[in-house]
Amino acid sequence: MHLDRTRLRALVPSAPDARPGPPAQAAALGRALGFSSPVPAAELPGADAQAGRALERAVASEAPAVVHSAAHTLHSLVSAPEAHEHARARFAPLMGAG
Repeated sequence: MHLDRTRLRALVPSAPDARPGPPAQAAALGRALGFSSPVPAAELPGADAQAGRALERAVASEAPAVVHSAAHTLHSLVSAPEAHEHARARFAPLMGAG
């Protein structure tokens, strides 16, 4: 456990294939919580970054807790077909300039 002014970081043991879920009492705590995916010890720096981003999402959405998910990546914002269509429309003038 590590306490740094307004942030508390803690290691929570779990099985490697476990999917953490926000604790039922998270809302009652009055704090926002961010959880990383389970990782081996060698990947703790990456897990810390995941938990930090999850915490930022929890604060921004006023949710009591957010668990990191691969669904929360840049690629999840726009579907591939929509991205291709947008790029095609946006760069169409350049195609004729060649």
